[in-house]
Amino acid sequence: MDGVIRCSFRSRNPINTPRISGMNSSYYLLFAYGSSIDGEILYHGQNRFVSTAPVDIINPQTVRNMQLPVIIKAHGCLMLITWMFTASTGMMIARYLKAVMGKGCCHKDFWFVAHVSLMSISVATTITAFVLVFAHVGGWSGVDDEEHGLELISAETTLLILFLLGNLMFLVTLLAGISMI
Repeated sequence: MDGVIRCSFRSRNPINTPRISGMNSSYYLLFAYGSSIDGEILYHGQNRFVSTAPVDIINPQTVRNMQLPVIIKAHGCLMLITWMFTASTGMMIARYLKAVMGKGCCHKDFWFVAHVSLMSISVATTITAFVLVFAHVGGWSGVDDEEHGLELISAETTLLILFLLGNLMFLVTLLAGISMI
């Protein structure tokens, strides 16, 4: 409530942890939540809170979360701008402004020039956003756990559908052009 989390706990310490000698030291707090199967904790690094400084467990104090790196924030901003503005505007222009005549660049109609420009910007910023996030994590790390399997299948299915739809539209356009000859 109001951005404040209150935490209290009792520890019977049922797990043999020789590294915990007492509560008189300061520690970095790490809270994470995620899935587990038969008591085995699965990867849950996306859902975590890490304190920015060591915390004295005995004395209450305000604790702040570590900030996201700037490169991850840039990735998020680029994706938001791309998919909320440039791509959607490019699609709307192609759908609703075809009737607007008037030459733009290279003897093409304005709607076409605007559509191609916005969609090219969308492709460039999407690629840039992917490069940023891969640069941050040091490249493709693969998918080793079961938690991310659904995301991988969803991404592959989406790419397959886009590929098939693109080829279908190409064939329809090609056949329409042939039938006019």
